[in-house]
Formats: sequence, structure tokens, C-alpha cells
Amino acid sequence: MAARGTPRLGRWSSLPARTAAIVLTLPRSAPTGTLSISSSVGARYAIDATHMGHLPLAANGVGSIPMRVEVSSAGHRPWVGTVAVPPGKAVSLDVRLAREGERRADTLFYVGAGTTLALVVGGVVTGLLALDAKHTFNGYVAEGRTRDDADAARAANRGEVLVSITNVLWIGAAVVGVGTAGWLFFGGSPAPSTAETRER
Repeated sequence: MAARGTPRLGRWSSLPARTAAIVLTLPRSAPTGTLSISSSVGARYAIDATHMGHLPLAANGVGSIPMRVEVSSAGHRPWVGTVAVPPGKAVSLDVRLAREGERRADTLFYVGAGTTLALVVGGVVTGLLALDAKHTFNGYVAEGRTRDDADAARAANRGEVLVSITNVLWIGAAVVGVGTAGWLFFGGSPAPSTAETRER
């Protein structure tokens, strides 16, 4: 019999103690990149519809998740685009904001400008030919010939035709040129805001 008040020792008391080890594996942080945004005018920028501040921007530790970037300024058309910064890369965004009311030249403008230039060149060429014909006719007159002379009459007629053609060409150049300029000013497509992206 064990003495009263003394704890009994059973057979389990001779077992060795066991130690449990817990191993934790912490995830490594994902590599980030750098984003810089600049603009030719003083502009504000917003990322994912949250206004952040004024440009220029230089931010480190940017993740690779695509972001919706908006650049805006008073009196200019805003630029909106999606930007993603690859891990370990530096992305720079140079934004050019188009002014309100600014127009861009489309195909019709280039056609009108080319036609105007062609008419001007044609007018210059025919004008020079008309002067040559007049010089030839004056030479015949100096020799005592009149329009009754075949050569003198031919030179006079050629000069008159060339003068008429020259006038028509110059009038056409003026009409097409004014129309082209008016179309560009009043009817041209709105010039868009653009952005150039560079990655290194």
C-alpha cells in the first residue's frame, strides 16, 4: 500500500517525452517594377478611377497587375489607357494631350492639299509658257510682222490660250486651297490624345 497523500506512479511515467516541430514556409515577395508618367502640359492623373495627384509621377514598387490610367487637364482631351508594369522592369509613359478644338488631318485633307499643290505648279508652268509665247510674238513684231503673219499669229494665239489656262489653274488652286483649309478647321476629325510607352 502506498502511503496516503503520495501520488501513485503508474507504468506511463517511464515513457520518454515527445517533441513536435512545426515548419512554416513563408511566401517570397513578388518582384515589382517602376512606373513614371509625364505630360507636355500640367495634368492630373488617376489610377483605377482614383485621383492621385499631378504629374510628373515616379513610383517604385509597382505590381504587375494592369492598371487603368487616366491623364487629364483643363482645356484638353483626356487620355485613358491600361498600363501593366512587368516585374523588374521600368515603364515610362509620355502623354500628349490634344487641345479642345484641335483637329487632325485626314485623307481628304491630304487629297485637297495635293490637288492645290498640283494646280499651283500647273499655273506656274503654263504662266512661264505664256511669257515665252509673248516674248516670241514681241520678237515677230520687232521684225515688222503682224498678226497676219502665220508665225506671229500662232505665237499670239498660243500665248492667249496659255494665259487662259494659267488663270483657270490659279483660280482652281485658290478655291481648293480655301476649301481644304476650311474643312480642316471646321470639319476635320478631332485630334486624339496620345501616349508613348517605353520599357527598359
